Amino acid sequence: MLTTGPKFQEMILRSIRDPAVSPMTEEAFNELALESYAHQREENPVYRRFCEHCREHGRLRGLKDSPQSWKDIPALPISAFKAHEVLSFPRERIIRDFVTSGTSYDG
Repeated sequence: MLTTGPKFQEMILRSIRDPAVSPMTEEAFNELALESYAHQREENPVYRRFCEHCREHGRLRGLKDSPQSWKDIPALPISAFKAHEVLSFPRERIIRDFVTSGTSYDG
């Protein structure tokens, strides 16, 4: 698993720098998505609880352990962002906070 090392960070940066120059294959995208999933699940308590709930209630497409494809990764519902602070690192490390009307509306 690469989730905390420089190779994982480089995978992410390479994927967003210039996709036209080095387009990402399905296999590379799958690897990056699975690494990101593992990182989020390990470091994000809200997402970890959601994944555990999905597993307990059979919502991970029958998988017992980890997803094998990006298509199996459970998406955190918008309601979780409205009800919880969803972070994968300490709050003090936030440099910029982006919000959208889709997840920040209180009415």
